[in-house]
Amino acid sequence: MSDDTNLDNRLAQGRWESVHANDFARMDTPEQRIGFLKELLGNLKKDIGEAKGRPRAVTAEDARILAEGGRYSELKHCVDREGLLARLEQESNTPELSSSENRDLMRNSWQTWQRTFEPKLRVQLQTEGPELPEDDQRKIIEDKRQEYSIAQCRKALETKQEKTKQMLELAPRYWAAQDRQREDEQAWQMSHRLEADQRLLITKLDEARLDEAKREE
Repeated sequence: MSDDTNLDNRLAQGRWESVHANDFARMDTPEQRIGFLKELLGNLKKDIGEAKGRPRAVTAEDARILAEGGRYSELKHCVDREGLLARLEQESNTPELSSSENRDLMRNSWQTWQRTFEPKLRVQLQTEGPELPEDDQRKIIEDKRQEYSIAQCRKALETKQEKTKQMLELAPRYWAAQDRQREDEQAWQMSHRLEADQRLLITKLDEARLDEAKREE
């Protein structure tokens, strides 16, 4: 028996003790106990049928939205939904890079410039304008490097703005699908709980029938 089943059985025993155990203990005969248990089992059977027959709240479209939104940890673990929506709205209009984003961007653009673009520019300057003084060449290289950095920063801001707009549009649909997923999980837990209660009642019914058989001997 799995650990989950053992836990379900212990919880079912706890529910039995808190709700039915006292009434059950006061019953004088096995017949009374059998009738009581059969009534509880009949009600449980109906409840289990309703729980299992409940249509899933999460649709195929919801599943797609959940998969898409799961890429954004801010949406997935959001507590203050209104606060996040307000921030996304502001960032979609006036995007800004955080200090860490800006630092990473500057480091990466500098490395890419030095590794890829500056060597090509130096070769071009030496080929097309060897008569240019070294200071002029350095100024051209620095100006081009700054242009490259500005272009990369602009690109990063545009990318962040696009991502923010996507999150802003996705957020309400993702949270609605997340709520429906929670409904399905709660329904599954309820069905699991009812089945554990049913197993316990069946065991007690078998014991009551055994007591009745012994009494008749």
